Amino acid sequence: MNVIASCEALLQAARDALSAMAQEKAETLDQVDGYAIPPQFALPLSYLRLRPKVTIAVCDTCGRWETAAASANPTSCRMKLFCDGKMVKA
Repeated sequence: MNVIASCEALLQAARDALSAMAQEKAETLDQVDGYAIPPQFALPLSYLRLRPKVTIAVCDTCGRWETAAASANPTSCRMKLFCDGKMVKA
């Protein structure tokens, strides 16, 4: 899987998880009954929160991710030296 495809898969998994959390009115993903967390995304998805809203941002070039507050709007990649990628939030 290339970097772009893995970024898109992680972002989609985070969006699905946030949606499931909102439907169940759960603060964290652990509180959602019966939600199957994809094993390759278990670590990043464990940081998701609804109150205060914490999501993840993924670099579209290097594929590294970071947690981001919903109000924050990270633009350039800060995860790798000399990476000129753009951060995309879930």
